[in-house]
Amino acid sequence: MVKHTTLIVCRDWNINILQTSPYMRELNNLLLRYNLKYIVNVPTRITQTTATPLDVVITKEKKSTNSLKVRDLGLSDHYAQILSIPLSDFSKIPHRTNKRQFSEANVQEFLYLLNQVAWQEIYVESDVNAKFSTFMDLFLHCHNNALPIKTVYVRDTIKNNWITQGIKISSKKMRLLDNQRKTTVMKKKDVEYTEQYRKISRRVLQETKRRENNNHISSAKNKSKAA
Repeated sequence: MVKHTTLIVCRDWNINILQTSPYMRELNNLLLRYNLKYIVNVPTRITQTTATPLDVVITKEKKSTNSLKVRDLGLSDHYAQILSIPLSDFSKIPHRTNKRQFSEANVQEFLYLLNQVAWQEIYVESDVNAKFSTFMDLFLHCHNNALPIKTVYVRDTIKNNWITQGIKISSKKMRLLDNQRKTTVMKKKDVEYTEQYRKISRRVLQETKRRENNNHISSAKNKSKAA
């Protein structure tokens, strides 16, 4: 294990850590071997008949014990675990990176240089590999001269554009329905409504994430085409 690092393991272990079992003894032995511990000691999945802490956060950070919160976000039948660990704010520290300049003037210069290339040099070569090498030399000459690489300073930002206002409202309503289901005896039609609403919320989340992933892929492809 690398020194001076923060190790955090999060997942649904499907082991009830509050219940003695052979699986729990094996897990405890494994954690003791590496000086690790689980810090979720409350149920993370609650139904009408069960309350089990299946979702475990494991770490070696002693400071993390009092910074864990379990919240029902209404997005799943499992509760969310929120772990706060103090870290340096690197997002506000600019770092250098190399970027190619795709200004309108540079693109027009690139197109102009391409029109000036003597492409006949490619046909002089008889070997296909030599043809390709000549083509790349001519192309990159235009590319590097018209679209120069410049070192710039940037700041990292994290955006969650897929979490829309509608998803937030749906999540809030799902939390209210879950709380009502756990604290009161609901009628059959109310239980059916809650389950139907949960299914619809999950489909909306999956579709929203799928569209967001497709947008990222499409954006990457467009950048590749532009290059």
